[in-house]
Amino acid sequence: MKKLTDLPIEIQEKLKNYSEELLKNYDIESIILIGAWAIEEAPEEEEINILIISEDFAKMGTKERVKNIAKFWNPPPILNPFPHTKIEFIKLMKRYQGYVFDALESGVVIYDKGFFKRVRDAFDTELKQFKIDEESLWTLY
Repeated sequence: MKKLTDLPIEIQEKLKNYSEELLKNYDIESIILIGAWAIEEAPEEEEINILIISEDFAKMGTKERVKNIAKFWNPPPILNPFPHTKIEFIKLMKRYQGYVFDALESGVVIYDKGFFKRVRDAFDTELKQFKIDEESLWTLY
């Protein structure tokens, strides 16, 4: 599994600065890099997908969440945020939402108070218990 330090320095710095701004302005539970940047070294123009979990989002609609958190990002590359509360994240997991499974399987933890670790550990335990591999996981959809 990739670590933040495996990413190019420029991307590390952008993610660090962005995360610091989010942490100053919201009570963040977890910030997870997902998608191409989390799995492999993506082309420079590849968008950055980030899962952000905060209970502060409960007070906002989806458009307001994205607008509020996108203002801290300085492109390029383009930011594609996925802002959710903890309950929303769990519900999406139960609905087999693809990017949620991507986060659990290969997401790069940028910041975590412990919520994401607990969910990821439970997910890993389930995969081992049922002997589900990546290929058969996708057949659950």
